[in-house]
Amino acid sequence: MAPANGYLRQMQIIRYQPTHKQACLRVFVSNVGRYFADYEQAEFAEFLEGDALTSDYFVGLLDEQIVACGGFAPRGERVVMTWGMVQREWHSQGLGRQLTEHRLSLISQRFPKLAVELETSQHTQGFYAKQGFRVLKVTKDGFAAGIDLVSMRRD
Repeated sequence: MAPANGYLRQMQIIRYQPTHKQACLRVFVSNVGRYFADYEQAEFAEFLEGDALTSDYFVGLLDEQIVACGGFAPRGERVVMTWGMVQREWHSQGLGRQLTEHRLSLISQRFPKLAVELETSQHTQGFYAKQGFRVLKVTKDGFAAGIDLVSMRRD
């Protein structure tokens, strides 16, 4: 029988700290190939050393191990979801949904009048569509060969 909250496992979500960097990079590396391009690892590492420390960025823990990370940042008249991901072996367990719901809840409290935007790939576009996002634009191979850049928005 599924738990009352509908999740297979309940993840603890806490604010990102510099000590989480290596674990977040491991989560990233687990998704390279299908969900992220190799070159993006350097961009993500730079983000973790800078913007992640000054914006709303979070890690998700199961049994005290980081298995997910993601955040958001206001950008003018919109809020942008930043670097959301789940350790590959934990995909399809409801963890991405927990992290996304956590972020969207905070966004709706702090920025109730702003739209939320994100860039994702065709591989996770359907996941975000279930969370109320609609496609604005698709750029074939926009991230890398075989990884389209899908711009999405939730009003």
